This record gives sequence, structure tokens and C-alpha cells, in this order.
Amino acid sequence: FEVSCPISKIRLGMGISFEQFFLDKLVIKSTSTDDGNYILFDESFRFDKFYMLLEAPFLPESDKFYTFNFKGHLGYFNYTGIERFNFFGEEPLAKMYIANAGLLADFRLFSHTYLYIYPNMEYKYFNNNNKENPSDIHHNILTYSINAGIRIDVSKE
Repeated sequence: FEVSCPISKIRLGMGISFEQFFLDKLVIKSTSTDDGNYILFDESFRFDKFYMLLEAPFLPESDKFYTFNFKGHLGYFNYTGIERFNFFGEEPLAKMYIANAGLLADFRLFSHTYLYIYPNMEYKYFNNNNKENPSDIHHNILTYSINAGIRIDVSKE
């Protein structure tokens, strides 16, 4: 869910989204060797993301039935729904940031209503601040996705 408002030729706003993940194994790598050990591990959890967004059209003056825009997010995420072993650690003030960028395509269906397609790449950074001594739980998560849906835009037309 996102809300944005036009400022000059760009849109600024805020959003919230949720991602459900299911794991079937973990790879634990040693710092001294490149090979890893696999552990069978079934767990599910959800990322709750809160972010600021920026959307900038490539051709803001175009009157075609479609538009292409650069869209990016910068924000914070949290996780919920872990039932067993917590591989995120127990530190309540961990560093958890997201950055997202992609190309958004809008196709006008009728007045103020658009079908959008948003292929994007997202980076999630997690670090538990080394509070889980003697271990350091650190995750770099890179995801690719294509989102699609209906969008209402009262600033156009």
C-alpha cells in the first residue's frame, strides 16, 4: 500500500508492504574456507517494510496512454512470525534497512485508473550490532520481483 503526492514533476510518498518467506535449508559458511554446510531447516516468516518513495517520470509531458517512471524506495523493515530457532538474533535494535529501485510502467485503463507493472530489485541489510556474542548475525538479502496491480492517480488528466 502506497500513498504519494506530486511535487513539481516527481512524486514523493510513503508505503508499507509485507513479504512472506519460506525456508527449507540454510548454508553455514566458515570464514576460513569457501565451502558451506547445509542444514535442513523449515521456517516461515514475514518481512514488514516501511519506506519513503520517489517516482520520477521519464517523459512528464507525454499524453500517451502509457508512461514509464523510475521508482525507488528507502526505508526500514522488521520480521515477524518466527516460531523456532531465531537466526535473526535477539537484539531489539538491530540495523535493518531496505533500498529498492526499478522501472514502473503505467497503462491507462480509464480516467484516473491505471494498470501498473513494476519490475524491481531490492536490497535488505540486517546486522544485529554484535550483541549476540560470540556470534555476529549479519544478512545481505537481494531480491528481484515483478509487482503488478491497479493504481488510482487523481493527479493526472
